[in-house]
Parts: sequence; structure tokens; C-alpha cells
Amino acid sequence: MYRGEKAFCSRECRYQHMLLEERIDNLEPDDVYETCS
Repeated sequence: MYRGEKAFCSRECRYQHMLLEERIDNLEPDDVYETCS
């Protein structure tokens, strides 16, 4: 179960935050620099 430090307004809000954190955790360092211009 996900236990973050934040309180969420709804289950949907919590779920969206979990997805966002998962995407951030899976980023490769090169992915970040390639998008910057």
C-alpha cells in the first residue's frame, strides 16, 4: 500500500499522484536533459 507524506482530497487525487511519482522514479537521467532546450 502507498503511504506518502501528503493527505489527499480523494482516492482519484491520490491515485494520480502515485502515477506521477512512478513516472518520475522511472525516468532516466538522459530523458530529462533531452527535453530541455
